[in-house]
Amino acid sequence: MRPGRALEAGRPLLAAAQEAGQIRDDLTLEQIFDLIVAIAKVNEDPGYLGPLFETVLDGLRRTPA
Repeated sequence: MRPGRALEAGRPLLAAAQEAGQIRDDLTLEQIFDLIVAIAKVNEDPGYLGPLFETVLDGLRRTPA
């Protein structure tokens, strides 16, 4: 899948998650993809990467006001 197609397919999903209050609304899909790419470049074992993934997922969630 080309990046443009992934962005096109992902935008409605992100918008729905943001409207439902599940994902922060100050992030773009491009920023989220950049986070994914950055973590994918870390060459470590799963025990090292697990906390990184958890931190990113925690950071994507909208916090209660």
